[in-house]
Amino acid sequence: MKNTDSGKKYILFGIQVSLIGGILVLDDNIDFNGYEYSIVILGLILSIVGMSKNKYSS
Repeated sequence: MKNTDSGKKYILFGIQVSLIGGILVLDDNIDFNGYEYSIVILGLILSIVGMSKNKYSS
């Protein structure tokens, strides 16, 4: 992502990453040795970055 992207793009991308990570956490047949939770946390961090970027751009 570029520096010129809006905060809404970061928020939406973070939500998508969180949803994918959540699906991986709930699926019993997939085992990434705990990396599923890291994916969810990464999505939450991206959403927070997007919210802060959205707040400061206004």
